Amino acid sequence: MQQLQQYAERRITHSDLYCAVKNALQKSGWYVINHQSFRGALVTCKGMADMQAIKNGVSVWLEIKIGKDIQREDQVKFQQAIEEHGGKYMIVRDIDDIVSLLEGYINWN
Repeated sequence: MQQLQQYAERRITHSDLYCAVKNALQKSGWYVINHQSFRGALVTCKGMADMQAIKNGVSVWLEIKIGKDIQREDQVKFQQAIEEHGGKYMIVRDIDDIVSLLEGYINWN
């Protein structure tokens, strides 16, 4: 968790937070799938979350938002669809959110 603190001490970008979240999850044994578009590459579903993390049968969709960023309408619809089907979806705005995910994972099993 010390690595995460370096990001919390300065203003971070979307990319910074994305990398910190991905690294923290992977170091905690999660399998992380990148769903971000890159240089115009298409994602498979409009509004799809930035990443998905899976561990011991628990799957969580993660949308990274910085500052006052809000979800687009298609992202809200995607979140609703995931949750309506019993899926877990989380908006990550800062390092504390990912710490909550790692701590809360125990209660999801």
